[in-house]
Amino acid sequence: MIDSACCIDSAIARIAPPDLRTLNAALLRAFPKMSRSGSELGLVLYRALLKGSVVRREDLAALAGRPTREVVAILQEPGMRGQVLYDDARAVIGFAGLTVKPTTHAFRVGDSSAFVWCAWDGFFIPPLLGVSAALTTVCPSCKSRVNISVSAKGAQAAGVAHPVISFLSPDAHHCRGAEDSIASFCDRVNVFCSKCCADTSLTEDGELFLLSLREAFDLGVLYNAARFGRVLA
Repeated sequence: MIDSACCIDSAIARIAPPDLRTLNAALLRAFPKMSRSGSELGLVLYRALLKGSVVRREDLAALAGRPTREVVAILQEPGMRGQVLYDDARAVIGFAGLTVKPTTHAFRVGDSSAFVWCAWDGFFIPPLLGVSAALTTVCPSCKSRVNISVSAKGAQAAGVAHPVISFLSPDAHHCRGAEDSIASFCDRVNVFCSKCCADTSLTEDGELFLLSLREAFDLGVLYNAARFGRVLA
């Protein structure tokens, strides 16, 4: 149930979102382009992180069928290094939206649990990997838990009639590295129980606009095709 206290002014002026292709183009400009090797290794890394544990570079190399030194070199490519987070032992703890480090957004695939940097990451990763996932997050306004099922076919919320996702058009200053992306972009992309729950955040942050679950999913499909299409074909 939505806390009525969060519905402070449903008539508040909201920024109209750009069309999805324009928004996807902004995402692609903000994040450096990956090489083919980077895209291939990225898919392997996503699947490894889905298991919920840190990924050592030598283990990633074994999974990818590549020498460790080659994997280390790929991870340092311009299109990769700003999207990878490491622990003190230089094991990978996060990559391009998926992490084993707890966040507000829990992400479960089967019996495996991980987390995502922002709510929208939970929309593009399942169709990218061809898996069904359960995204559990919290509405920033009323603090209600929101459960969303995401598969290769779409996204559906349980117990919330009209959830929305706050989003913004990223640019280079939002995405200068993984930690910067999380702070300036990901932390602002959240699921709200409704448009009225989102009003306070939209009032305080003039860059935000709202997407429906369908729009968030369709944006993810466009993003995946542009970022990984040549290795998914």
